[in-house]
Amino acid sequence: MLDSRKIRTMSRLSIFEESPLGKKSLRICRFFKNDYLRWELLKTVAGITVGYIIVIGLMAMYNLEFLIKNATSLDYKSLFSRFLGYYLILLVIYVAGTFFLANYRYSRYNKNFKKYDRKLKELGKLYEEEGPSEKRTRTEDEA
Repeated sequence: MLDSRKIRTMSRLSIFEESPLGKKSLRICRFFKNDYLRWELLKTVAGITVGYIIVIGLMAMYNLEFLIKNATSLDYKSLFSRFLGYYLILLVIYVAGTFFLANYRYSRYNKNFKKYDRKLKELGKLYEEEGPSEKRTRTEDEA
């Protein structure tokens, strides 16, 4: 027999799963909070590092004539420490921003996921309330 409460609950769960908010919530909340934050920070550090290396390489190619002419007179130690300092400042700014943003996102989407989880538990209780005489197994359907 069809139960309107189960149908309504399953419909709400399905609508949530198919919505953009639901897809994002389910994708983010499959991780523990610390794991999600670490993953986001790792992506940020990797992206900043690769981007910074590309920018430094492009700057070196742009100034290649100057670098070749003055290769023996350049102070490589101060140049390297300057580039490293800029890199670290840039990295700290982006890592802090990513940490706060990822923390906010996880908290926001976790609220939606908790509502979804409550509906799933509610659906499970509706199935448990069903008596054993109403439950049918696959073999009974085929007979």
